[in-house]
Amino acid sequence: MNNLRKPAAVVLIASMLLGVCSCSTSKIDTSIIDSANQLASAIKSRDYTKVEELSSTGDDELSSIFSACSTGSKDLIASSIEYEVDSDSFSGGLKGGNVDIIFSYIDYKSVTEDVLFIDSSAVDSAISSCSSRVEVTLNFEFTKSKDIVLCTNVSVAEELFPYAYEEFSIAEPLETYAGDITVSDASFTGGEYVFSTAPSSVSGSLAIEGDGQLLTWETYWIIEDANGGFVEAGDTVVTECPSELTFDCPFSYDLFPNGEYTVSFYLADYTLIASVPFRMEYEESEYTASADGQGYVVTSHGATIAFPDTDLQIDLPPDIQCVDPEVYLSELDESELLNNPVLFLSGSVTEYSSIYCFYLDFDSYDSPEARDYLSVLLSEYSSCPISYDTCTVGDHEFPVAYVTIDYGSMVLYVSYTLVGDEDSCYVLVTGSSDGGFADEVLGRISVV
Repeated sequence: MNNLRKPAAVVLIASMLLGVCSCSTSKIDTSIIDSANQLASAIKSRDYTKVEELSSTGDDELSSIFSACSTGSKDLIASSIEYEVDSDSFSGGLKGGNVDIIFSYIDYKSVTEDVLFIDSSAVDSAISSCSSRVEVTLNFEFTKSKDIVLCTNVSVAEELFPYAYEEFSIAEPLETYAGDITVSDASFTGGEYVFSTAPSSVSGSLAIEGDGQLLTWETYWIIEDANGGFVEAGDTVVTECPSELTFDCPFSYDLFPNGEYTVSFYLADYTLIASVPFRMEYEESEYTASADGQGYVVTSHGATIAFPDTDLQIDLPPDIQCVDPEVYLSELDESELLNNPVLFLSGSVTEYSSIYCFYLDFDSYDSPEARDYLSVLLSEYSSCPISYDTCTVGDHEFPVAYVTIDYGSMVLYVSYTLVGDEDSCYVLVTGSSDGGFADEVLGRISVV
């Protein structure tokens, strides 16, 4: 009987001990888990005073890291920290234990590595828009004495702040990357560009140097005269990673009379980044009709030309200059017009537009012979759409024929107008890629 009682007593004692151990382990688990949550919260908020209270020794380096991450882009990253205490990872005994805390924060490297930012706000913007995250699991060790739980390895938290002393790549002021401005189709003399002939446009480029080619530029250009007067400006444009910035201003004689000018580039915030002077020194040819009226006229731009033996004149558009027939008559090829003397030929400086005017040996612009001749000219366009109208100048109504020629890659608009009076006759021909050019020219015919 005594032998039976001994095993029973052993079983009873063992079960009592197991019960005590089980209750004690559960209590340690909970207190350490609570301390781990408090510690993680203090790390997330970078509250070093609280971290120090929860640790056995503290960590001066972690204190410095918290300070380094208190402003700017680093504050954005640190503020993104989230955590979860992994209770299932806990292990330990009566005097302490350890547990994993899973942290995550913005994957700042994915948006900042090998990137040159224009300024610190651009860094902040990139980080704020980042959706990917980095996950870090840290194992913290704790001791427990008289219900006081302290972390003994708080320094592992330093791994959450690899960016604390990192310097993000921020560019120098954009103007430091601006090179020289080159003006196209002009000679470079005495530190300025010179146009010795009238160009089709005033254009060129600003070289972008070094790391400036890795940046996004928001710029515009302005051309001013010698007195600082406004001539022309370009729209504000955004250019990514340019090797150069360009400007292009259509030339006209009214816009660019001979004289000195400056072209300048500005940032969108009105910061001047580069400028260069240039000069217009082109020559203007000017000839008059021959004494018998059977010659041609080559005039300066924007000239007013009289129709001989009439009270009519035409004021050429500003961007039109008259030219030598030997150059322009080749465009007419085998046209019937070549059988007639030339009054004037002119062409546009800035685009494809031409005006031809020929003498016709008829008594009047309104004579049957003149109208028949117009029909002969139009017969060259039998496959093209032709429409008819009149142009009223003073008491005269001049017949006009409009021809549309579709070349596939472009459309050419041609017009033929009989001009003159009861004693003389001319045919005025226009050709342009602009459908409104003919009416603009006809609107410039007036009575003297």
